[in-house]
Amino acid sequence: MNSLLKQAIIEARRSTYKMQVGCVIFDKNKIISRGHNTAQRSVKHLLKKYQRYPNSIHAEVAAILNAKRDIKGMSLLVVRINAKGQLVLSKPCPNCFSYITFVKIKKIYFSTNDSLQQIDCRKL
Repeated sequence: MNSLLKQAIIEARRSTYKMQVGCVIFDKNKIISRGHNTAQRSVKHLLKKYQRYPNSIHAEVAAILNAKRDIKGMSLLVVRINAKGQLVLSKPCPNCFSYITFVKIKKIYFSTNDSLQQIDCRKL
């Protein structure tokens, strides 16, 4: 999990936003896709009900769109970095959570102030 966490942090640092969020989708420690929060010129691949802000793409959704393959049953790790470079709470927003369950991701891992937390989507 440490190598996945490092990759998610590297992805978060690519963001130009004040709140840097990075996400990796993985299956058995193999990274399938990655994404960070960004502003897109086009959101035509995203269903309207999953668009919260015009042209804004959250890291979780960016990773799902970048996967370009079936990600059913895989896991997702999302981290958020504050201005001091520390991990802070990065639980997916309701819109991202509904999109994650829509594509049938199995488990969600997200950073908190001191550890990683897990949500098992199969039990929802």
